[in-house]
Amino acid sequence: MSDPKEALERDLEQTKSDLPGVDEKDIDQDVDDTVAQAAWKQPIPPRGMPTFEEHEDAYKFGYGARSHYRNQYPAWNDKVETQLQQDWSGTYSGRDWTIFREDIRRGWDYDENRGEMKKAA
Repeated sequence: MSDPKEALERDLEQTKSDLPGVDEKDIDQDVDDTVAQAAWKQPIPPRGMPTFEEHEDAYKFGYGARSHYRNQYPAWNDKVETQLQQDWSGTYSGRDWTIFREDIRRGWDYDENRGEMKKAA
């Protein structure tokens, strides 16, 4: 469960990172996050862990990659993984592939016709 004090501390940390000339890490915290966390409606993510939005980017990337590469790579394999790793690095420099690989794979495997994950081959 979230602690209101911790939510406010994260908000202050984010505010410092938004100031010009201050070298603080952006933790992707906005006022909506602070309010939801302080009201115990949203968990506070652990430091250094990807935010929901970052995970969402990875799912979308995998889903879009499948649409883009489906003729060249009908199924997930080492070749498509290598290609996607290169694409990910070019699109999201600074976001470690190994952290988001499973999310990207889930996006790739999502079956839009059934609203569920495809069975891995």
